[in-house]
Amino acid sequence: MEKITFTDQERIMLSNQYEILSIIDKKNENTYIKLRDIVRCGYEGLYYKISELIETPIPDGICKETEEILDMFHAIDIAKKKLTAEESESKNFDRISFVGFDSNPHSGYAEFLVKRERQFLEQECANFASGSSNTIGQYRKLLDYCKSKKNGPMYLLDYSDLLEMLSL
Repeated sequence: MEKITFTDQERIMLSNQYEILSIIDKKNENTYIKLRDIVRCGYEGLYYKISELIETPIPDGICKETEEILDMFHAIDIAKKKLTAEESESKNFDRISFVGFDSNPHSGYAEFLVKRERQFLEQECANFASGSSNTIGQYRKLLDYCKSKKNGPMYLLDYSDLLEMLSL
């Protein structure tokens, strides 16, 4: 991790923020006072304690891919609902269902989109960090197929598309 530095102005602002937090959040008062003192006194060797509170940024490409994958599963769910009873029973279409992600950047962002942003609500009960070995690889294959569709946008998935996706 690279060394963290703050300008004097940033130190003043952070110090004030921690001061305010120590007043309004009595449960964590001691933690905020400690962080305030680290910043206020300029203990650069302890700045890492502040950075522990900040997640590693998720690149824009991962965010976009996560949104596309969730959007794809939304389209798949719509297509499954349009199947006749005979079509639905002909194959195990549950194999092309969202089961979470095997990588943390995707899972954390997906959970944020669903639980905080209230998007892709059909995934509200999902276990976002699936622990499965290669969900992202499988999702990418499905997404590549959806992006290459010749018969229209992803939202026009049909029975033949679902069958093709089962074979990926």
